[in-house]
Amino acid sequence: MERDFDTYLRTFDHDERLAMKIGLDEMLDRYAKGEIQLVDIRFPEEHAAWSVNMGQRIPLNELPDRLDELDRTKTIVTMCPHYDRAEIARLYLTLRGYKGCELTSTQIMPPIGLPCRRPRMSPISWTDAGRAC
Repeated sequence: MERDFDTYLRTFDHDERLAMKIGLDEMLDRYAKGEIQLVDIRFPEEHAAWSVNMGQRIPLNELPDRLDELDRTKTIVTMCPHYDRAEIARLYLTLRGYKGCELTSTQIMPPIGLPCRRPRMSPISWTDAGRAC
């Protein structure tokens, strides 16, 4: 069921605040059980700098055009190392009728400035890659 932002705000409460976030341990457990779909919403340049090798890559700006790739029967977990875009994506999905939450732990992400993999075609520096999200 889709909702508009005004309705969402009027009904926002403590339970919604708790439900909008998921920690690493719970995410890994539910991922293994097939209950969630993990979505990395970083931009291609950031993914080129390092990758998590879990879940699906849908950059935030492509999300509206790629909703058909999401499974409405699962909780959609969005992730970004700085949380801002993960929360934007989670809110967007919630308003579109999906059950969404954001990953609140960056333990699966490399420390800022220390990539897991060299960038292939991106001129972005290691430090910039960590700050970009």
